[in-house]
Amino acid sequence: MGSTYRLQLGPTVGFDEAAALVGHLATLRVENLYCSPVSEAVPGSTHGYDGTDPSHLRAELGGEQGFRRLAGALAGAGIGCVVDIVPNHLSTWAGGPWWRAVLRDGRASELAEVFDVDWDAGAGKVLLPLLDRPLDEALAEGSVRTSAVDGEPVVAVGGTCLPVTGGVLRRDEDVAEVLGAQHYRLVDWHDRSARNYRRFFDIDTLVGVHTERPEVFERMHALVGRLVADGLVTGLRVDHVDGLADPAGYLRRLAELTGGLPVVVEKILTGDETLRRSWRVAGTTGYEALDDIGGALVDPQGCDRLAEAAAAEGEPDVASCATECRRAVASTTFAAELECVAAALGTSTESLVEVTVALPVYRTYLDSDPLAAEDAEALAIATARSPAMLDVLLDPSHAAAVTSWQQRSGAVMAKGVEDTAWYRLAGRLAFCEVGGQPARSRADGLTRLHARAGERAASGQAGLVPGTTHDTKRSGDVRCRLYALSELALPFEAGLRRYRELLGVATGPRSGPGGDPGTGSAGRSLALTRLLAQTVLAMLPAADDRSSCDAAYGELSSRIGAAMVKGEREAGIVTTWDHPDGSAEGRIGELVERSLAGQGQLVRAAFGALVDDVARLGATLSLTGVLLRSTMPGAPDCYQGDEAWNLALVDPDNRRPVDFAALGARLADLGLSPLGTPGSRASRPAVPGPSVLGPSVLGPSVLGPSVLGPSVLGIVRPDGVAARCRVAWRTGDVKLLVTASVLEGRRACPDAFGRDAAYRGVEPVGRASSSVVACARAATGHGPWIVGIATRLPSLLYAPAGDLPAGRSSYGSTEIVLPAGAGRRFVEACTGNVVEASGGRIAVAEACAELPVALLLPA
Repeated sequence: MGSTYRLQLGPTVGFDEAAALVGHLATLRVENLYCSPVSEAVPGSTHGYDGTDPSHLRAELGGEQGFRRLAGALAGAGIGCVVDIVPNHLSTWAGGPWWRAVLRDGRASELAEVFDVDWDAGAGKVLLPLLDRPLDEALAEGSVRTSAVDGEPVVAVGGTCLPVTGGVLRRDEDVAEVLGAQHYRLVDWHDRSARNYRRFFDIDTLVGVHTERPEVFERMHALVGRLVADGLVTGLRVDHVDGLADPAGYLRRLAELTGGLPVVVEKILTGDETLRRSWRVAGTTGYEALDDIGGALVDPQGCDRLAEAAAAEGEPDVASCATECRRAVASTTFAAELECVAAALGTSTESLVEVTVALPVYRTYLDSDPLAAEDAEALAIATARSPAMLDVLLDPSHAAAVTSWQQRSGAVMAKGVEDTAWYRLAGRLAFCEVGGQPARSRADGLTRLHARAGERAASGQAGLVPGTTHDTKRSGDVRCRLYALSELALPFEAGLRRYRELLGVATGPRSGPGGDPGTGSAGRSLALTRLLAQTVLAMLPAADDRSSCDAAYGELSSRIGAAMVKGEREAGIVTTWDHPDGSAEGRIGELVERSLAGQGQLVRAAFGALVDDVARLGATLSLTGVLLRSTMPGAPDCYQGDEAWNLALVDPDNRRPVDFAALGARLADLGLSPLGTPGSRASRPAVPGPSVLGPSVLGPSVLGPSVLGPSVLGIVRPDGVAARCRVAWRTGDVKLLVTASVLEGRRACPDAFGRDAAYRGVEPVGRASSSVVACARAATGHGPWIVGIATRLPSLLYAPAGDLPAGRSSYGSTEIVLPAGAGRRFVEACTGNVVEASGGRIAVAEACAELPVALLLPA
């Protein structure tokens, strides 16, 4: 679907605000705006995944007219519109019209078929976990009462107003009598068994939907169908596809509804798992590509050293930690759900829990006939210790229960691994990410990157290739600084010892309560301070001038503190969401404040020159990430604000407002203007929105060679702008320049990035070859070839003090061996420099004369 720019919509960024950004997107050469959910959601929602009425555009964002204005503005600039849809769940907000109708009318409601409620388990009622104590206590205290809102009788529970069946209350009726007559029953949320609706993961406020039912699918997708038919939407992103009963069937129906519109799915692939080829999608949202890129950028030996140091301090190995955490959430958080499934399967809960914990993937798809080889392999692993369970799960009479299990196995994996285990580990922190693989050796990271990219190209997969998403625990720039730490493992460990000494944290491997600040379990303070040190190093401002940044450091302290507390609650060792430990959390906040006081004096005293080295090396790797995402098979996905330095942590930190006006002004200073305006390269008439469907992944582009091909590759940049941006890399302008330039290169040579284009890992030779990663792309594998060159392991390269690598002083005589049939003359997209090949080779120093990355387009 072409390059995308992810925008988080909400109360302060609606459709009109998004329309005002079209010029910025055009300047960046983005092909599609990629919006968070646009249908009705809980008022004030900053993300839109808590939908309430998927049949209407969200009024808070501007409603129907606002969305049409946005679509028109995008179409006028030749930019498509990709929309995020949420078919798996809706909100349990009592004001949502669909859910409210079910609460009011129960099973008799025409909307009851929408929601995945086990009515029999609730004796005909929906169990609502809205109380913080047993119902009789809540009634005695008067925290549940009857009232009226706008003349409508309601049952009020805190700030929630529930409907009353029939809409009538008798004057002499007490609250208990009223509740007894309703189609819902109030329960204590502490009672994990008191749920009879399928949740999204463990979130009580999100209820599962029966999207597999044709009539429900039609209700859920009426708006999507209309927007597509009207040409207002040019692509879709499907949230949490594994939560659906029948993902393959759903995607087939969605393709039929939309006429084969490009679709990407949020699907976590583990190990060497691949996306099912039978699914009618362009690809995934790209977490596996994110991990592959990271694996090519770290120093594998340094990565191992960091992990070994953490292990010596008591950190468990990745596999055992993940297994333990999966078993914990399966036996507690999801115990009631798995108990019901086990009963339907006629087996013990313990057996089902063990199979679920041992499953090596998020879920299986057991409705295929014959059974897919990958499903058979996954089941063989999962049932190795419970062989009788294999026959239970493959018994056709258990199909409904098995489907229910499959919908929940992914939740157990996600909550147990991503949201628990990954927060307990600090040794390979950069890979403790959504879809991350911290247990994987990175010794063959570069080889794996090229091999996996080649496989994606050969299979025609064209999903997103992100650096940051709304779900990543750390932004791409933060992760790149963590990758850089692998090159600095020894000085980091030395600095970590000084850091702990300055904080007064005990360093014995068996430290425990009373011996350490902020811990409730032996040794946790070591993991906590290791994690905190890496986080602070990855988040410190890169700017040279720190004389007037006290307020900025105060804000940074608050942001890191909030993210650390969230992480510790998820880890569940010293504090939890259900039972937060105020003392432990306060101590965590104190450690953060002390680390950052005086503009990070303590951290700078502990780590010295390492602070600036991490930022500089991380900046180089970030530029490499931009280049690789834009040259790999698929569509580069830029998260809002990620076109410049974006140091952000887990949500809500990554949803902070972006200063688009400042970014636009900086792009103008670089000599970049929107496509189609005087002075911009490839000035041309606007292309209507629907016609830009997939210029990079759906075959020949309407912006093809006759418009943007070699005849217009006279890229013009102000003299020396790239070199100036590199020297002043701390401002982030260098990332702006590289981002816009490589996206411009994709538009200039669309067929080279198309769905049928070949991918080749390109061999570097020479002194700096280990610090170079390069690839080549060409339409159908015949050329003309474009070549991407970037820098890895930058600590091995010479660069002047405070500068990034570039030119002969960094790369020496290192060369790139071009594919057979490649041309001899290229234009470098970021600088406009002409680069000549000699003897089938390109000098890296010539291609990267001004920047540590280069995109060579055939001239």
